[in-house]
Amino acid sequence: MFEFDGQVCLVTGAGNPNGIGFGCAKQLGLSGGTVIITATTERIYERVEELKAMGVRKVYGCIANLCDRKAVKTLITEITEQHGTIDVLVNNAGNASIADREKGDIHANLCDMDDKTWDAIIERNLTLTYNVTAEVLKVMRKNRYGRIVFISSVTGPLVTHMGVAAYGAAKAGITALSKSITYEEGKNHIISNCILPGWIATGVLTPDRLAAGSRNPLGRPGMPEEVGNLAVYLASRENSYVAGQDIVIDGGNWIQEMK
Repeated sequence: MFEFDGQVCLVTGAGNPNGIGFGCAKQLGLSGGTVIITATTERIYERVEELKAMGVRKVYGCIANLCDRKAVKTLITEITEQHGTIDVLVNNAGNASIADREKGDIHANLCDMDDKTWDAIIERNLTLTYNVTAEVLKVMRKNRYGRIVFISSVTGPLVTHMGVAAYGAAKAGITALSKSITYEEGKNHIISNCILPGWIATGVLTPDRLAAGSRNPLGRPGMPEEVGNLAVYLASRENSYVAGQDIVIDGGNWIQEMK
């Protein structure tokens, strides 16, 4: 059991009760950490109450548009003023697709993609991750300690499929960002790693994608808490030497030659 007593943990993108961000927040909180969770709407306060009901003692919710750098600066300032520091950052916030009121979710091949869609997907995945990380790094560097866990994806860094060119590019960019942070900030005792989930049952997977998640060697999709368990280790003080790595959590799906 990894202990996070006295540590302040910021988890972005925790508004979905079945999502990876919520699963990470739950596991960090049950390990004793003070957890701050973010989302873009007031539903984050419902997640706070749910986490408390699960046994998380210290959890706080914040509404924030992480694509807005000024809003991020305000968020980090408020957290440090109220809680003193940020020891752990779990960068989970992001969108797999961009919704259009008329067309629904947009998945476009690169040749068919308009600039607006490309820019929006990059902004809502890579740029917002940069916004949060850049501000939190200032706090961690001052304290000469920090653990950063990025939630990327197997899509982009390792595999691809139709219609995910922008999303895959953003997620691959996140893995590069993680490596750069460890290289630049390791001397300040700041360690960064990247988790690459495969099919995870987050509540937003379509039936066909859930079926795809069952075709790995373990015969099932992963659960958000399983990603959370990995995040807990990577974010812990006990992790003192795993640094700058991309770690796949997909039930062995990636290793299969024949699918």
